[in-house]
Amino acid sequence: MKLSSPIYSLIFAAALSACSGGGGGDDAPIGTDSCSVLGLQSRIINGTECTSANSSVVQIVLIFNDGSLGSCSGSMITSRDVLSAGHCFPSRVRGAFVTANGARVDGASFSRHPDYQETPGAIFNDVAVLRLSSAVNLPTLGIVAGRDVKNGDLIDIFGFGESEGDPGDSSTSGTLRSGQMRIEDVTQNHLASSFDGSGSNTCAGDSGGPALLQYGSESGARVGIVGITSTGVKRDCGEGDVSLFTNVQSDSVLNFIVGAAPQVEVL
Repeated sequence: MKLSSPIYSLIFAAALSACSGGGGGDDAPIGTDSCSVLGLQSRIINGTECTSANSSVVQIVLIFNDGSLGSCSGSMITSRDVLSAGHCFPSRVRGAFVTANGARVDGASFSRHPDYQETPGAIFNDVAVLRLSSAVNLPTLGIVAGRDVKNGDLIDIFGFGESEGDPGDSSTSGTLRSGQMRIEDVTQNHLASSFDGSGSNTCAGDSGGPALLQYGSESGARVGIVGITSTGVKRDCGEGDVSLFTNVQSDSVLNFIVGAAPQVEVL
């Protein structure tokens, strides 16, 4: 179980060409490029690397008590609040910062769900909010509450971290990548997706990144956060892995988010 902090960067299979979308049925293809969901450009043709300028998804650099650094991902949910995973903020973290439009912005404080709990099979209430010292000029993402997530939905995943074939190699982290996974199980606490070698997966560095759902009609299409990258089964993030995302539609998680960031948009 990948419970060490920080975990998760995106693992990509090259078998499928770019395809954006979400909320599709079981027959919808799984893509490896979701950059356009956030209005970002792919930096390589039919690839999964997104330009990170003006992105709602940011890299969080964690500063530990011993001076060492770690990395997680997060989503701007207000101009000052970053939604991430609770396991990214253990007690040994003394500070954090993000980079927005080329400028470092320090965190002023962070809060983790009071009922955060690690178990051998999963982390419960794996959510945290980082409050920045000043507002940043980046687009924000809302939380989807008005449309239930269902088995078979496609989610768009984003994160900064390691790429396929390089788990454990920090030189591949720090780049925003995107992809898709299909929801296979929905519980009160988690969304679950398995990785069979097609589409994308999460791995080290992507913890805290968003799982986004596109929903609604073409004329009224919407996109918002339905999950937060949490844990998985295989440390190498390879074929056969199962990724768990914190279900932000859980009353406990949603109430925490709204309490920590009252200006968040609930869709």
